Amino acid sequence: MRCLTVSNSTLRTMSRGTPRCVRPRPARRRAVPRNSGTKTKPHTIMNRRKIWAAGLLCAGFCLCAMLVSCRPGFGSGAKEEPAVSGDPMAAHIYTLRNGLRVYLTVNRDEPRIQTYVAVRTGSRNDPAGSTGLAHYLEHLMFKGTTRFGTLDYAREKPLLDSIEAQYEVYGRTRDEAARRAVYARIDSFSHEASKYAIANEYDKMMAGIGSTGSNAYTSTDVTCYQENIPCHALEPWARVQAERFRNMVIRGFHTELEAVYEEYNMHLTNDFDKMNNALYAILFPHHPYGTQTTIGTQEHLKNPSLRNVMRYYHEWYVPNNVAICMSGDLDPDETVRVIEKYFGDWQPSDSLPRRAFPQEPPLAVPHDTMVVGRETPMVALGWRLPAKSDPMYGLMVVANQVLCNGKCGLFDQNLNNAQQVIQSETFVDGMAEQSAFWAIGCPKEGQSLEEVRRLMMEQVRRLTSGQWDESLLRAILNNMKRRRLEDMQSNELRASWFVDAFVAGKPWAEEVGEMQRLDTLTKKTVVDCARRMLTDGYACVYKRQGDDVTARKIEKPHISPIVTNRGKSSPFADSVLSMPVAQVEPVFVDFDRDVQKGTLVGGNELLAHRDASSQLFSLTFVYERGAKEDPALAVAGQYLPYLGTDSLDANQLQGRLYGLACDATLSVGDGRTRLTLSGLADNMQEALRLTERWIATARPDTDIYAQVVSDILKQRADSKTSQRACYGALTQYGVYGPHNRVTRALDAAQMHRLGAAGALGRLRSLPGVMQHALYYGPLEATQVSRMLNGMHPMSEHPAPAHSGQFYPPRKVDENLVIIAPFQAKNTYMMGYSSRGETFDWEVEPYADVFNEYFGGGMNSIVFQELRESRGLAYSAGARFAQATDADDRESFSTSIITQNDKLRDCLAVFDQIVERMPQDERAFAVARDAVLKRLATRRTLREAILNYYLECRDRGLTENPEGEVYKRIKKMTLPELAAFHKREIARRKYHLLLLGDEGDWDLKSLEQRGTLHRVSLEDIFGY
Repeated sequence: MRCLTVSNSTLRTMSRGTPRCVRPRPARRRAVPRNSGTKTKPHTIMNRRKIWAAGLLCAGFCLCAMLVSCRPGFGSGAKEEPAVSGDPMAAHIYTLRNGLRVYLTVNRDEPRIQTYVAVRTGSRNDPAGSTGLAHYLEHLMFKGTTRFGTLDYAREKPLLDSIEAQYEVYGRTRDEAARRAVYARIDSFSHEASKYAIANEYDKMMAGIGSTGSNAYTSTDVTCYQENIPCHALEPWARVQAERFRNMVIRGFHTELEAVYEEYNMHLTNDFDKMNNALYAILFPHHPYGTQTTIGTQEHLKNPSLRNVMRYYHEWYVPNNVAICMSGDLDPDETVRVIEKYFGDWQPSDSLPRRAFPQEPPLAVPHDTMVVGRETPMVALGWRLPAKSDPMYGLMVVANQVLCNGKCGLFDQNLNNAQQVIQSETFVDGMAEQSAFWAIGCPKEGQSLEEVRRLMMEQVRRLTSGQWDESLLRAILNNMKRRRLEDMQSNELRASWFVDAFVAGKPWAEEVGEMQRLDTLTKKTVVDCARRMLTDGYACVYKRQGDDVTARKIEKPHISPIVTNRGKSSPFADSVLSMPVAQVEPVFVDFDRDVQKGTLVGGNELLAHRDASSQLFSLTFVYERGAKEDPALAVAGQYLPYLGTDSLDANQLQGRLYGLACDATLSVGDGRTRLTLSGLADNMQEALRLTERWIATARPDTDIYAQVVSDILKQRADSKTSQRACYGALTQYGVYGPHNRVTRALDAAQMHRLGAAGALGRLRSLPGVMQHALYYGPLEATQVSRMLNGMHPMSEHPAPAHSGQFYPPRKVDENLVIIAPFQAKNTYMMGYSSRGETFDWEVEPYADVFNEYFGGGMNSIVFQELRESRGLAYSAGARFAQATDADDRESFSTSIITQNDKLRDCLAVFDQIVERMPQDERAFAVARDAVLKRLATRRTLREAILNYYLECRDRGLTENPEGEVYKRIKKMTLPELAAFHKREIARRKYHLLLLGDEGDWDLKSLEQRGTLHRVSLEDIFGY
């Protein structure tokens, strides 16, 4: 993946949210752009994307799977499979004559298409002596071909051949002085070769056609390349993809390998990855799932073989091992015609490798091991499961839901809600040849990992012995219906379902037909399967706290900056960007048309967007009070989920909501508190009744409250062991000063004084403040108004929103270097600047284009200069941000994650490009057109319309500004953008925020940047 975190099973561990303590499982889908981070939904106990949403249960969305008559394939070279009756995606699946598979589904919500090109190979096929190869080949696929990414391939090729030969010598050389000499030759040849190369030309073409989300991911079984394109850009997209999948050239290798080194160094301190690797080494001792990792070993990364990379590319990147998976606003016949036009003559392989591995002997007894790291202690248990295509795997996905579904599973009710542990969960990690079942838990203060293991095993045995009610199985299926409806709204999830089926080798009719079998599933079948799979033969990994003395970072080599040729282009790229395509006219939200308003008790307002055909609903009460005004609300929000009503305990309440396929989530933000209900529309009124009764009649429980406080204090202590958490606290300190959201949290004494009754009282005071109800679903606004006025508590005289600034963003008047300590191999840095200006919509068009041109994408100046040209950073970006409301202020920030010994070089490059922004007409045109195409094809849908309306109103806008922004961007010139840069970006003062090991930094150079101000972790956390 071009920007990711790494684990054995896949090259990222991402989910829709991170549980309070437990790290998410090895996820199998790429979700964010390369320089983005995950956002955690606030206060959700188990806020994660369930594996079944992307696995078997996600596939079981119809009541039958009878095949209908086969339609002839379009064109002479594409054969279309029979349609599957009841398929919720009405999939069109083709096979070209060369074996290339094409999966298509139509969704016209917006004029865009999510594309995945999936190659059925991953780290499981890495040569044993070249681990990590599949991953860095994925990186190299963005470097160009013989036709693009180059100014003169004939003159470039001899230099590339020399680089390849020198890497072979480098890999054989053991003497360090001799290795440095060889690397110097590699560096010299690379610099000369770069004079004929065009950095990021692939990214320029994708930006030029309006693509977003350009990226890729590598897992054990698949390497997948993704783009989200405007529907009119299908042909230029296909032309570029066909070219790179047939004619990839390795260029810019040594700087790209530095990015891989950066990933490796980051994961030396990723404790979840250590657990993952140790667990799979026990479960799969004779299979690459357990014997090698996707990121590779340090020794192999230090000694890459470009010849091995090309050999792997030619073996596995062949059409009969590839699928194109697409969902969006497309015409299936026209789409497959275009794909056949560009991919049809791609030659298949007659000797596609079929690797076989010995059968793993069964584990008869538990196998224990231990890893060490600074992050919170955890214990993980793992069982071996069959391949993802095996019916037994599907049953274990259901069994997983019995144990943990975030509401009323055995782990949820008996461990998490019962406060037996800080947090625990189970999940399945489905893979093509063998899979794994996980249970993972975090201890309370003073609790041993052995005790957590015992408690988790008790619940596993309750599953396997049938000590659970069969009604839970029906509730699980009901929630599947809801998840299916939600997933069908996402082109990414729809196309991902195709990828999963292709990689698992599962016929589409089987995927779609699973629900029919699940409808007849019995408790006995699930119990029998779980008993067979979850035996006493399992792996146990204790993750204990301590310093990992085995971690060794990869040292920085000397790299001469390569030439990027930013303003130049190849004839191929020029031809692609000049291809005639139909234009899509923008459609912007019209607040008068798309937002219906209703009056509620006390002058509170209802904002509604009706979709008469929707089977789902979302209802959010937005209270104009948050943690800024009342920090106790944050504690109350964590306390409430452990309580029930006057007639239902917490487990019974959550079971009722889960049975309705509905959620009720309380989220306490800085300025507002949100209570959100969502789920099946038919059940909204009952879910609302339950939720209102919950808040109104929950009884204070001092024992539960005391444990909540204890858990909060334990989590705070654990936060200081996480580099990302420390960085988050440091940025709050740098932006707001010592009084901020983190440091103003109630301390132990304040939480104890608040008490159980006081916490509930803070929640029950919310109806006394001004609130907005946001509704999306099939009901009319008048129907919702009547329902809320009759069921939802609101004050006749609500208190208005507080307009004061409790901790305003700091205006930066002097240069400060704020240093916080963290022992790690890399440094997290942010340069923060604010002039104290409020929102100005006149600035918005320039901000959008500047962020695209300068610091926001893979074609940006920041990315090219820091990563592509110099290999200095794993992640680098810069952004100008407007104020979001009356209390906020504008800011400009730069950020990097880099090795400690590269910090000085990174800062020097930032100095150069921030103060003297490079100006290039061609790059500007690409950036401007990319923003225009994104605006023209973006559609704000469903409940997002209501949230966007609130965002605009918070900024003082009564109308949607997008139309005017679009017009102004169309007329914008590079001199105008340069003037914006000079006016808004250049000559700023900064708070330079650094988290890392200052012993590795050049402190004298830092002193020249501003007054050094050292802060402790206690300073930035406030405890």
